[in-house]
Amino acid sequence: MASLVMPAAAMAALTTVAPFVAVPVLAVLVGSGVKGVLKGQAKTAQGELRKQLAEMLQQVRRHFFDVDLTAGNFSRVDEYFRTLDRVVNEQVRELAQKKSEEAQAEITRLAQATQLDDREREARIKPAQEQLAQWDNIGKYTKQVMAQIEALKRPKTKAS
Repeated sequence: MASLVMPAAAMAALTTVAPFVAVPVLAVLVGSGVKGVLKGQAKTAQGELRKQLAEMLQQVRRHFFDVDLTAGNFSRVDEYFRTLDRVVNEQVRELAQKKSEEAQAEITRLAQATQLDDREREARIKPAQEQLAQWDNIGKYTKQVMAQIEALKRPKTKAS
């Protein structure tokens, strides 16, 4: 009889403990089921988003990179870079022309300065040459005067 009482006592203990154990176990089971359902929904949503993203990316590619053969147009990207290339080349050409004009103006200014320097040199050379000629004349006159002085210093000899 003691063996029959024990199972009844264990049963009584379990019935009092069972709601406390069963509720968390049930919550875990429900939670894992909800997680599984949510995981499936998340994967489905991710798949749909990837599909929409791929479609959108394809539309963007077509918009920017497709060539219109019927109209003879390049892609928008190609057209943009052709325009950018044309604008940059025009700016470079304008800058090169401006610098060329500035260099030509500088060459002209230097040539004029050189001509002025030549004129100034000639203007200065002329007075210097006149001065040298005067000094040459003075030198000749000085030689004459020295010769006269030497002649006066010599004793006169009596002519007999």
